Amino acid sequence: MKQKIFFDLTPLLDIVLILLFAFMLNVNAGSTEKENMLHDEQQLNNKLVDTIKSKDNEISNLKEEIDTLNKKIDEMSFDISNEKESLINISTNLARWFNTNKDMLNQISTNKNIEKLADKDSILEQLHKYEAISKKYFFVDIVLKSTQNKLFINGEDTNTFISLDEVISPESRKNKKEQIKDIIEQVIDNKEGGYTFVLITLKEEDHVYRYAFTVVWDAIKEIQQKHGTDKIFKTKYVLPD
Repeated sequence: MKQKIFFDLTPLLDIVLILLFAFMLNVNAGSTEKENMLHDEQQLNNKLVDTIKSKDNEISNLKEEIDTLNKKIDEMSFDISNEKESLINISTNLARWFNTNKDMLNQISTNKNIEKLADKDSILEQLHKYEAISKKYFFVDIVLKSTQNKLFINGEDTNTFISLDEVISPESRKNKKEQIKDIIEQVIDNKEGGYTFVLITLKEEDHVYRYAFTVVWDAIKEIQQKHGTDKIFKTKYVLPD
């Protein structure tokens, strides 16, 4: 008769349970460690995001400052350009005035009023006033020269002549006047930085024919009517016969 053998599995089960518990502890510890690492990574990531946002704000603020500085530089450049142009206009017009009035100045050179004319403060005051006005104005100085009635604007030769044949009939006179208007308006439109007011002056040199002078003056008057008498101002200098 075979003998039945019984094994007591209780100790073995205890060992298995102990091993399982130890494994679960290790898994739990590893999971906790990974969670802590993930939390640290998330915090680091959040800090990096905040840092990036802060840098973006700094960059944005710097761009705004740069834009503001560029705008100020543009404004300063425009002001400097205007100041330079004003000085050029002042010196040019003063030179023309002294040249035109040199005979008168010679006549009064012995007059006691010469002291007033030569007074430094008086001259500086007048220059200051003129300079302040000139900042608001764009000067268009038109000169007709010689019997060919050649047109110059701000000292530049326009290669334009006014012959009698071009103005002898109403139609040809109108066409010539339109040509002159286009030339003058192109100079005004090409003014860098625009303008507040325009002062157009017309003068003659070296025996200009009256018909040519009249055509140009009529063109100037029509330009003034077109743009408005509050924007365009005109004056002329006619040499005595």
